[in-house]
Amino acid sequence: MTKNRIYGLDLLRVLSMFGIIGLHIMNAGGLMNAACSPSQRVIVHIFASICYCSVNTFAMLTGFLYIEKKRVRSSNLIDLVMVVAFYCISILAIFLCLKPELFANSRSLVIYSLFPLLKGRYWFITSYVLVFMMIPYLNAMIGSLPKQQFGKMLLILFVLLSLVPTFGLQDYFKTMDGYSPAWLIFCYLIGAYIKLYYDEHRSKRCSKSLIIFIVNVFVVTLFWLSAQNTVIGAYIQLYEYTSPFMVINAACLVFAYSQISIPNDKVKKVLLRLSNSAFGVYIIHSHILIYDFFLTDAFSNAGIKGFWVYSLILIISMLGIYLVCWILDEIRIFIFRVLCINRLSNWLGEKVDRFLNWC
Repeated sequence: MTKNRIYGLDLLRVLSMFGIIGLHIMNAGGLMNAACSPSQRVIVHIFASICYCSVNTFAMLTGFLYIEKKRVRSSNLIDLVMVVAFYCISILAIFLCLKPELFANSRSLVIYSLFPLLKGRYWFITSYVLVFMMIPYLNAMIGSLPKQQFGKMLLILFVLLSLVPTFGLQDYFKTMDGYSPAWLIFCYLIGAYIKLYYDEHRSKRCSKSLIIFIVNVFVVTLFWLSAQNTVIGAYIQLYEYTSPFMVINAACLVFAYSQISIPNDKVKKVLLRLSNSAFGVYIIHSHILIYDFFLTDAFSNAGIKGFWVYSLILIISMLGIYLVCWILDEIRIFIFRVLCINRLSNWLGEKVDRFLNWC
């Protein structure tokens, strides 16, 4: 086990991926629109209020973990690109064998399956590539700023990128409601600030952070349930990555989980393997062939089965998707190990590091 590793953050990484899966189930999967009864609407909106900070949390974790790294290795990014390429090729090959009729009237689907970026898919991966390449330069900027100036810069960005767009009803600074590298960089800066400047009263602040998180979840849920059919609800969208509630919730979770210690070595090993496959889980279930032909509207009739079945469908589908994708990624890791793909990415990474002077 890694001696200085914060396993609470591995747990948070896993939970955040559960949250992203949950958002896909509720939105693309049709589970949110399938809610028929008031009790179903309450439970699905509570889940949405919890899950919508997941992408922000991922980006903040990057800032938290990378701000004090002495060296950024481009081999990590090359690994990610190879994982994407592996799944795009293998998923397309499987569908060509098992579902050839999907491609009969849409030859372009083959192109988009191999290169999802051409269709605008994997937005988080493409944005993450830019954020990763900027890490050494962001860290250099952060290192040159005193704490007070860094805090004021974050406050300005929070007001302009979060508060103003949410309550000003317009994406003035073109963050695309959080679906952009600019937004992930902002979240990276928040994660870096939490790592550098959290104070010594950790346990007290940890409990306060969780209380703030819970309060925000219920505020967002109550607002949406009471205002969704009103003019205010139509314009003020608290279910966005850029929502101030989601920014604050993500920051609270990063701080709180950074204080969690996990003493059991077996639990640490499981958490580490689950955490290492988080990107793999995202890449698999978000692939255009799986997302469009299996996930989309898969739960549109869930509401007719009653509250408890509806709730179980939400929870079990999140767990099931993560588990299946994790098993598949474990197989991918084994294949990469046998083919020495990691050695290749390390070799390429060293070349890139030298060129960029990241050594």
